[in-house]
Amino acid sequence: MGTQTNLLAGHLTHRRARLAADTPSGETLPGSLDRVYEFGLCVCLFAVPLTMAGILDYGVALFVTCAFVMGLTWSVRHLISGSTGSPFSGAEVVCVLALGLVWLQFQQLHPDTLRRLSPFIAQSLPLWGSSEDRLLGQTGWHQISLTPEATRSGFVLLTAYVMFFLTLVQHLKSERDIDRTMKLVAVAAALMAVLGLAQLFFGNGKFLWLIEHSSRDTQGHTKGTFTNQNHFAQFLALGLGPLLLWWQSASGHNRGIGNRLRSADRQFGISPRERTNRRGKPEGPAYAPQKKQLSWLIAAATALVVLAGILTVSRGGIAAMFVAAVVVLCGSAKDWKRTLGIAIPLITFVLVAIFAYGTAELQEHWQQITEADSVAEIAAGRRALWSALLTAIPDFWPVGSGVGSHGDVYQIYLSMQSELRFTHAESGYLQVLLETGVTGFALLLAALGLCAGWCIRGWRRGDEYRRLRAVALSAGLLASALHSLVDFPWYLPGCLIPTLILAACACRSCQLADNTKTVPGRFPTLPTVLAALLLVSAFPTGKLIAGQLDRRVTAAPHWKAAREAMKEVIANRDVDGSQEFSELLETAIGHLQMCVTADQDHYGAWSMLAPLYLQRFETRVQTGENRMTLQQIRNTIDQSEFESTGEIRDWLALAFDDSTTDLYRAVLCARRALSGTPLRAQNYVLLAETGFLGGQSRSEKRAMTEQAVLLRPHEPVVLYAAGLVSNEDGDSETAWKLWQRAGSLSADVLQQVLNDFADLLTAQELIERLEPDHLGFWELFRWYQLHRQSERQDTVARLFAEDFPSSGPGESCRQAGTWANSGDMLSVGGHVEGAIECMQRAVQLSPERRKHRVRLAKLLMRSGRLAEARRELSWIHVRYPDDESVTAALRNVERKLSANGENR
Repeated sequence: MGTQTNLLAGHLTHRRARLAADTPSGETLPGSLDRVYEFGLCVCLFAVPLTMAGILDYGVALFVTCAFVMGLTWSVRHLISGSTGSPFSGAEVVCVLALGLVWLQFQQLHPDTLRRLSPFIAQSLPLWGSSEDRLLGQTGWHQISLTPEATRSGFVLLTAYVMFFLTLVQHLKSERDIDRTMKLVAVAAALMAVLGLAQLFFGNGKFLWLIEHSSRDTQGHTKGTFTNQNHFAQFLALGLGPLLLWWQSASGHNRGIGNRLRSADRQFGISPRERTNRRGKPEGPAYAPQKKQLSWLIAAATALVVLAGILTVSRGGIAAMFVAAVVVLCGSAKDWKRTLGIAIPLITFVLVAIFAYGTAELQEHWQQITEADSVAEIAAGRRALWSALLTAIPDFWPVGSGVGSHGDVYQIYLSMQSELRFTHAESGYLQVLLETGVTGFALLLAALGLCAGWCIRGWRRGDEYRRLRAVALSAGLLASALHSLVDFPWYLPGCLIPTLILAACACRSCQLADNTKTVPGRFPTLPTVLAALLLVSAFPTGKLIAGQLDRRVTAAPHWKAAREAMKEVIANRDVDGSQEFSELLETAIGHLQMCVTADQDHYGAWSMLAPLYLQRFETRVQTGENRMTLQQIRNTIDQSEFESTGEIRDWLALAFDDSTTDLYRAVLCARRALSGTPLRAQNYVLLAETGFLGGQSRSEKRAMTEQAVLLRPHEPVVLYAAGLVSNEDGDSETAWKLWQRAGSLSADVLQQVLNDFADLLTAQELIERLEPDHLGFWELFRWYQLHRQSERQDTVARLFAEDFPSSGPGESCRQAGTWANSGDMLSVGGHVEGAIECMQRAVQLSPERRKHRVRLAKLLMRSGRLAEARRELSWIHVRYPDDESVTAALRNVERKLSANGENR
């Protein structure tokens, strides 16, 4: 009882001090600055998440600008008013060390220091600084980060996060401020849920009915303004705890606390007027009027948040929301009747809404999970990526590979080929380990430990309401920490901003529950130092931020348009040389040129421009008077023995007119791209292919391709190019090893190898050198089939049939087309029973595919299994009665069965 009285007394003393601080005469400027700060907070929480759907660059710029303004606003307000602030929390040390670590990553370092901090660079970039890197400038690589411009942008964003968090902790001066801020998070989640549901039911496929994304829409699942429904669900999970706390408070859950506080008011001589703020409203949540309308409104908002979260059909997101809800409800389990009074209506509403919406979509999605053979099959791509990252992390363990470098680094270690590019690690923890090493990961664990400590201490030292608040804060922070195990919500400002807000509220709630609730005195030490540092560093920080944001925002629309144009170029690459393709190529090059004009350090655009210039040159040459391939041009120059690069330029200009300019542009763009992204192997390949322009020696060309293979050992195009160089050097054994690896990874590269050598070697020789798997056998079989070389096609089928157990698809294969292709080859190779087995597996995996059943029926007829053939043909005839060939085959089978005396 004594402890509780002390807590109440301390709470009331703080409130009296807060009231006195809020009503001094003539303090209009601090009040205005507070309103500016809170406006910036609302913009960060409500407006920034709206930009996550396709205009992320603008959202980052908006957040960084707001955080900078909020930092300066708070600093000025604190120094002119001398108000109290938050004491030391430990987060300040973590923030400073994190900024120092990221800043170190893009600094020029001495080679010995760099070798100790990043052993990967010396091992994997041997070309840099060697005698063969004449085209790269022989300068070597002197930065920890392998994508320094991305790391510099990450530093700007991290600075904004630090400024936002530390000043918010100082801004929250009372429990009333904490509760109001938590309610903002709750309102943001509710509004986002309403927006997500509205887009799902009444949307036109565009985000906010205006923004069209190249690969995502708002159909099928609730996404809000996030392109990924997992991140939308995470945003809702962060607001679920504050919503439930608000609901409990508004529904009278803390009426007992309010009665005890009012009794304490009378004991300490506080009048009812003192218990109200300047607007005449009660100050704390304990004195909030218990209005049924408010309670029902919050209940409806909570139900909509839960419903929107479920309709995301996101396994990780729904799990995060479930964790948040369970933590809050368990935290209030002491009053189990009221907890049930909240949980039962909420669950009932959500179930009714789901059944009203329809369960077909949910059933289909969850059926895919229950019918899968294993979790590994569901998340094969993620597991392969995580395995690659676990292999990569030891190479960067001291201080990482640089913030923002994941997209370039993982490709060195990932052997699985995918059309998708993993921009993030699909796990926040693994990405932090890769990009910042053990040092950054230790800081992350320290930050998580601080958050856990604040929540636990706030719960232990608080009264009943403070405990519920600590539980609500813990729910959101725990949901974020757990969801980040299998996703990357920390890398989106829309998800990290509310997370930082909850962390700041947890920090201040813990401090206000301690005996040292505020720092006494007119000029508290820590807040004053922080405010002074923010003001002193305002100019250099603002200059860095302005430069980064100006380039990023200006280049963003051109980069987006260029990526859209590149998709069209790739989709139409089979019609290279046509007028339509040339126009698409010109469009893509035009957007990229504007992009690099706006941002000279946009190395992704430089890297994309280089091969486009080369492709435009080849396209123009193929439609001009002197039709030559790049290989033929290179051979001509090698045989002509020009004495200087100037003579080479003159001959090219004479032979190909203005088109030659694109060749030199491609070289310059590749070199420019490598100066900021040394892991892009395609640029080394391009420099090796065009090295004849600068008199590149054979050893320099070989060094370029070896560097490319070292950085992309699983990239088929790189391996193919390296094989060509080895073959030119007379090392055919190495060349075929490289082509074998490339062909096993890409059907397109295998087709290119066949185009080069299928007419020069027999089918058996090709199989011996390529050592193909079942997909390779099929590509070879189909190539001979398309080129009408039936004898060689029969040889491939026979060799496949002879080696079928080891070269076949394997029991784990779940692709019907692969089994059907194997069946076709076995049929041609004379292995009819094996062909039947493969076709049966194809039908089992894809029972609705008519052509698989037709091919199976023909094989069954060929082997004399007429009854089984009749069953397959009957199935097809019932569904496709107009198919005359099937009808004729069915009559033929029935006639044979009748002649044999078999029963129908």
